[in-house]
Amino acid sequence: MTMASHYSLSAQAYVDTLQQFVVTSAEQPSMREALAERGEQLCRMSALLTRAAEAQLSDPNPAVRARTCIQLLAQALTDLEASSYLLEAAKDEELGAAGEDRQASPFQVGPERIAALLGQMEQLARATTREEVAPTDLLTARVELSNAVVDALQLISDRAGRTGQRALAGLLGLGAAEVLQAAGLVGKDIAEALGQAEKLTRLYNAFRDLAVQSYDSLLVLLGRQLANAAAKKVLEWLEEAREGAVFGHLLEQFYETVSTARLLRETVNASEAELPRFITSIDTIDRLSESYHQQANLIDKVHQALAFLGTLPMAILPQSVLLLAAAYLLLGGYAVFCGADYVDAPQLRILNRVPGVRQIVLSNLAPLDPVAPSLAQ
Repeated sequence: MTMASHYSLSAQAYVDTLQQFVVTSAEQPSMREALAERGEQLCRMSALLTRAAEAQLSDPNPAVRARTCIQLLAQALTDLEASSYLLEAAKDEELGAAGEDRQASPFQVGPERIAALLGQMEQLARATTREEVAPTDLLTARVELSNAVVDALQLISDRAGRTGQRALAGLLGLGAAEVLQAAGLVGKDIAEALGQAEKLTRLYNAFRDLAVQSYDSLLVLLGRQLANAAAKKVLEWLEEAREGAVFGHLLEQFYETVSTARLLRETVNASEAELPRFITSIDTIDRLSESYHQQANLIDKVHQALAFLGTLPMAILPQSVLLLAAAYLLLGGYAVFCGADYVDAPQLRILNRVPGVRQIVLSNLAPLDPVAPSLAQ
């Protein structure tokens, strides 16, 4: 079986188990034991999918790597939401034992999430978006490509800045000692550091396992080898933020989007490439922007979904703040490093998973250079 086939089967198995979880959730409170079992199954399928995705991130095709990143974020978000749902079911179970049971709403997953989990976001976007008409002359193509470059650099820089700032704000709201301890745990088995909970029912256990599994997906997304160094970098940014530095200004120092835009506009205006290469550049940059937009949206949703971990009593998860802080470190690091990859930031050549804006333009328009790999493959 090829790596791609294994990945596809793992993704479909995860989605099938997720849909069974949804069906079972609608039958509460009579099916809580079955819900716990579905949660355990979902956690096992998630672990298998994460391992398959980790292998996919080394695929030679940048389109595969980009889809896998979106899938991992969607998976981390889904596991977090399912974990939170299981936590509420566990609390309801305790209320039921005390004669105060209540009917819970069923767990819900939309078609866009399923598409992200199955690596089908591009097909979904094509089905819901009007296709743009390609330019038919070089003058128009130069203008459209210059606009696409500026728009993409601005979008990616702005979204990375907002997302990174949100992660820093989350960390600033936690204890400095806990954040420092969490940074030391990034890249290691964090489950052992979370402590032994007092509440050990099957539903509570399933909640904890899925929460940790969500963290593992974020760890793989950033890269196990890179995670610890990334956490240290985020700590540096955190100290600068405490001293009043504006994160967006720090980011521009790394991304250099202003000088990149100037260089690429000059390249576009001076290039003697034929029209098809301009069209390819426009199309690839548009796909690149959409890919980062999808990832940034998912990162923001993961950030929101993490919030419940900061309010848990010790009886449920003794060191939940460590898990929350470690997840914030991973999200902040990934948002910035992913954005750097998409703009080809000279000072942050770390992930190298996709051809960024700079590489797309220079590879397509510079004479004698091969066409850059396309995210449409």
